[in-house]
Amino acid sequence: MPTSIDIEGSSASELAAREWLLSLPGAEARPAAQRKALRQSFVEQALREDSGNRTAHEAALIWHAVEGAISEATSDLLRSPATVVHMLEQFESSMRRWRWDSPDLKAPIRWPVLSEREIQDILYLMLRPVFLDLEDEDTLPKFGHSTYRADFGIPSLGLLVEAKYAWSAAGFKTIEKEVLEDIVPYLQTPERYSRIVVFIYDHSASVQVHDTTARGLRRAPGIEGVVIASRPSQLPLEQLAVASEAKPTGKSGSRTKPASRKPLKT
Repeated sequence: MPTSIDIEGSSASELAAREWLLSLPGAEARPAAQRKALRQSFVEQALREDSGNRTAHEAALIWHAVEGAISEATSDLLRSPATVVHMLEQFESSMRRWRWDSPDLKAPIRWPVLSEREIQDILYLMLRPVFLDLEDEDTLPKFGHSTYRADFGIPSLGLLVEAKYAWSAAGFKTIEKEVLEDIVPYLQTPERYSRIVVFIYDHSASVQVHDTTARGLRRAPGIEGVVIASRPSQLPLEQLAVASEAKPTGKSGSRTKPASRKPLKT
């Protein structure tokens, strides 16, 4: 793959043609930074040139490229760390359609949320349609003797998303310590990831402790946002407790130590 795109001395129509060729299916993949530089140079050149001397073909090609550049720029503005926080803040209202059917139905469907693993699954469904570069369980560079694996990474934003599961109000203190301990190894390569959004699912709906945890974590360096969502009321606390006790321990989850697929420590 060439390390750069030669744009020196090219006209707006030539740059537009290159952008169009790179957008075709099967075209050689180019790093996002190269494509962005090409679009920026094209727009600047198109503004400098005398538009009266262009042929109809050149004008159509340039207009098509301008539309694409504007659409891409607008899309980049909409995809930001603030967008991630806003999407996660919709978790509670989105759970309105979460299934926990009445036992009166012939074949009731019930989706228990018993561990961090289920929260990770839900967050993936929420974020993946918008952030196509979402990395699931992104393994980070080794830190000392340990290797860490973040729940999600969005490389284009330099952002990690960390999911936590709180069984009770007492669990928030533990979560605070875990997050603070993970900040240094998670953000050790700031050119890759420099910020973290923390999402906490509160099984116990202990809303009285939410603000204390959120304010505390937001003061930590590298924390972009903290979102805490409570268990929806259609998931009966008692039945979920019974289900969690019946669930096997270890990787699949347990009530005393909810399942998690990270970190890897060697």
